[in-house]
Amino acid sequence: MSEEEYNQLENGMSYMEVVKIVKGRGDQLTENTFVWKDEILLTQSYLITFEDNGLVSKQIYNQKKQY
Repeated sequence: MSEEEYNQLENGMSYMEVVKIVKGRGDQLTENTFVWKDEILLTQSYLITFEDNGLVSKQIYNQKKQY
């Protein structure tokens, strides 16, 4: 997922609508939460939470660089 794709996501979208926009499935963390890694920067991830198959929360998680 890119930040541009992330910005297109809106509350109420289904998981499959999100997959179509970001062109790929996320990794499932919990029953309702999925994560996508940033394709370009590789320093952040996008956490998306669904409830009743509708997007209810999205957040950017910045990862620390490892040296």
